[in-house]
Amino acid sequence: MRRLQSASLSLKAFGIVEASINAEGSEGALASRQLEVLERGVAAAFDDLDPERAKPMLHFLVDQLEQVWTVDPDSHAMVTGLLLAAKHVTSEYRKAVRCTLFLRSDIYDTLNFGDGDKFHSDEIRITWSQSGLRDLALTRASASLGRVLAPEQFWGEVFPRYVGGEPTADYLFSRCLPRPRDAIQFLTVCRDTAAQQGHRWITEADVVRATLLFSQWKLQDLAKEYLVSYPFLRSLFALFENTGYVVMRSALENRLEAQRDFLHEEFPAYAEHLNPRGVLDALFAVSFLGVKRGNHVVYASGMEAPIQPNETEFHVHPCFRSALNGLGPLELPHFPIAEAAPSSYPAFQQRWIQADVGFGPSRDLRLVTELVRSCETLLRHLSRSDLPTVTRDEISQAIARLLQDAIEKRALLDSGQDVDASAHVVRAANYLSSLAGQLASNGILEVNLPRRFDEESRSLIRAVGGAIGRGGGSSSS
Repeated sequence: MRRLQSASLSLKAFGIVEASINAEGSEGALASRQLEVLERGVAAAFDDLDPERAKPMLHFLVDQLEQVWTVDPDSHAMVTGLLLAAKHVTSEYRKAVRCTLFLRSDIYDTLNFGDGDKFHSDEIRITWSQSGLRDLALTRASASLGRVLAPEQFWGEVFPRYVGGEPTADYLFSRCLPRPRDAIQFLTVCRDTAAQQGHRWITEADVVRATLLFSQWKLQDLAKEYLVSYPFLRSLFALFENTGYVVMRSALENRLEAQRDFLHEEFPAYAEHLNPRGVLDALFAVSFLGVKRGNHVVYASGMEAPIQPNETEFHVHPCFRSALNGLGPLELPHFPIAEAAPSSYPAFQQRWIQADVGFGPSRDLRLVTELVRSCETLLRHLSRSDLPTVTRDEISQAIARLLQDAIEKRALLDSGQDVDASAHVVRAANYLSSLAGQLASNGILEVNLPRRFDEESRSLIRAVGGAIGRGGGSSSS
């Protein structure tokens, strides 16, 4: 339009059509008249070329619009104008010209203009499934090696058949965002890692090493990709470091509250959006977080409904878990199976352990049996809880390990061997107490699990201290 605001316009195409106009009147009227002259001249030229016989047609492809996109009215007007112009040109010049615009779905969904409904028949949402990415990988690998590869050759010879007990293709494509460039980059970094290790073919260890590097790259790339729309994104990643990948709404609210002042100071223009709802919407829109719906975790791909107020469970995308050091559903404390010296315990616990001197094996056996009972009680409670499946499984496995260890200790006592039952039960009680704190910090409050864990912990401590345990019997120290 600025170029057309000169004093005159002249168009000459192929020596056949010639038109000109002088600039008179208002600037808007002049621009409109000049465009009409230009379009009539171009249309006449195309008619003379006979587009029915001109193959192929002129095809304009416009990509990477996000690089000039900013969240302001001018950007909306620019992209809206481009869409309208592309549709107009295609209609005006019939089969001679076609325009294809590649636009990120999150940008397209923010556009709001009167003729938007006219584009429904022209728009195509590009989504990639794991099967599509498999086909793409196989095609690229065949082209690279110069021979046609069968799937079993690619996923059994070039790549290992399994990684961590999971089919390699499932492992790889579940750990990248569903788009070709990410999948190709992941495969390439696996190949390069194998080459650095001097391997002719890619091994399982190579894939595991590449996973961490790829995850770190993608976390950085995500912040850069959405820098204009969400400049605060990189600062939000710290909320998910060194913790489990399952995040309950209440836990996220607590973490965000702790960082609220810092975020508002760093990004004052976005302060009204840096609240739990705004942060969840942003992290879901960029596919960093998925939401649990029914039996599935849903990540944004352009067609999903936004996060609803009643939805409470969110998962960090597998692509970013390695970079954040969040490989398990919850960051549960570790129970030290090996015996520890009494000096490692607080003084009040040492007194209980020392007071046990002189008691026979029956008391040790009773203490370990009390621990077995506590573990079985918690496992039954977990089996009836409404916890997320992956969370329930991880907690159950932790308690099952504790139970198995207690059963082994009881077997040793039955065989007449010495076991420091008091020290072991105190460690178990402390472990259950730390589990309760971890569950509470992860927002798992709805099923009263932290309270149940605390109750069992106190029951065990009372048993070691000489109180009557629920397992029966009494003793004094």
